[in-house]
Amino acid sequence: TTPAGLAYFVDRYRDHFHATAVDEVVLYPEYAIVTRPAGGPRSKHRVTFRRAEFQTPDSSSTRTTKKPPFDLAAMDLRAVAALIAGAPRTLGGAVQYLNIEYPPGNDESGPVMVIYAKNADGGVSGHMSVSLAGEPLEIYRSGG
Repeated sequence: TTPAGLAYFVDRYRDHFHATAVDEVVLYPEYAIVTRPAGGPRSKHRVTFRRAEFQTPDSSSTRTTKKPPFDLAAMDLRAVAALIAGAPRTLGGAVQYLNIEYPPGNDESGPVMVIYAKNADGGVSGHMSVSLAGEPLEIYRSGG
């Protein structure tokens, strides 16, 4: 959930899978969950990344989205990293996790990263959506 952690994850993903296509990535401080294409165009795997290693796929299923996988390498890591680094100040709390996926219900938009934060009291959270180019799209601050 840090800029360095995101860059490390993308590098490890590329090294392990020899590709950077994904359907969704959820990054927590200690691990990540990736949904990625598998085999044919309608198949996907859910894979966990923990302690710098990708585990055997947790599950395989049919892709239900009509959107193609997106390319993590197309993400502007420098711009997105700056937003992650500034998120505690912007959102009013510490970054808890990141979610990278196509937004639900919007057939026209590209994938987004949602940065989730929680204030020091732990009860109120905020989040911001950003494009993979690093453009802020929506900001919802914590109430604390």
